[in-house]
Amino acid sequence: MNGIDFQQPQEVDAQVLEQDLMISSKSFEVDMSGIQRDIEDLTVAIDEALTVYGDLLVDPNAIERMSYTEARRCERNISAAIREADECRKRLNRDYRTPLDVAKRRYDELMEPALELHGLFKARRIALDKEKRNAKKLTIKELYERVAAPIALPLDGFDEAFVPFERIFERYGSSWLNKSATLDSVELELDGIVSRIMRDERRIDEAGLRHAAEAKSEYWRTLDVEAAFGLDRQLCQAEQRQAALEAARLAHKQADLEQEGNSNSGLDTDRNPSATPTAPDATALEIPESNAAIPKPAVIDAATTFDPSEPTANLGTSESSLRKPRVMLIDGATDEECRQIGAFCKSLGISGVFKGPCFYESVKSITA
Repeated sequence: MNGIDFQQPQEVDAQVLEQDLMISSKSFEVDMSGIQRDIEDLTVAIDEALTVYGDLLVDPNAIERMSYTEARRCERNISAAIREADECRKRLNRDYRTPLDVAKRRYDELMEPALELHGLFKARRIALDKEKRNAKKLTIKELYERVAAPIALPLDGFDEAFVPFERIFERYGSSWLNKSATLDSVELELDGIVSRIMRDERRIDEAGLRHAAEAKSEYWRTLDVEAAFGLDRQLCQAEQRQAALEAARLAHKQADLEQEGNSNSGLDTDRNPSATPTAPDATALEIPESNAAIPKPAVIDAATTFDPSEPTANLGTSESSLRKPRVMLIDGATDEECRQIGAFCKSLGISGVFKGPCFYESVKSITA
């Protein structure tokens, strides 16, 4: 208010202030005679309206014996009496509600300065209390950084401390700023917290964890040693699952390679006997789905053709007589025709595998 500097401490005589603001204890006496008189008038009006129908109230069955004209007349009369009584009630409410409304408005006007003062005093008290709590928090922060400098202050090359004060305060300091908490008691509690942190750190180091670095980072973040061990277990389990999936993938791939290698043994178009046989193109052999006429296979090389009726026929020159991987391209053949060709090749001592168009799926081994 006027003349008061809230930035500087004020010396106030509390006793005088209380006397100046004390509301008079004079009692407010209300004249009840007018209220009583209005209530009596309302009672008389209702009694007069009901007196005429007293017999009907005693014997309600008498109404059943009334004619239409009598019932209609009585209904109008009792309605008029009810309206008159209700008007008396409304007047009574107006007569005493209006003074109450006036008194409330006057009360609000009188209390406005007092409520304004109360708000200013409260705001000043809260501001000073906040300043005191902030100063106490800063002192506690200095205590913590003094007793736990290696973890409370950033080391060379790091932007943040391992366990900054705010993390400690958030986890343990809910009551440190209360008036009942002294700095000595807070310092003693800080010593215990720092000792526990050092003990937990040694426990993590001595556990021989597979993911010790990640576990320790989790501990610095949460200050929960069990959470650190839990993170290490989760990472180990994730690695085991990944290793199992990779092993299964490699085993499946190796099985496919072995099956493909066994299927393609002895088949190669390269002249070099030491070369690895190469599987024919999947699109080079197509098996017709119908029983349509199958064209005759084309003769690839006269030196390598054979006549089924002459199993011991000359197969060509001495070089062409050497056994080496061969590829026979067939334009089209049924399963039965393939079996017959296989039987013929088997009679010559030739081994191999027929391949179909779908991923080199074996149609029928000619050695079967």
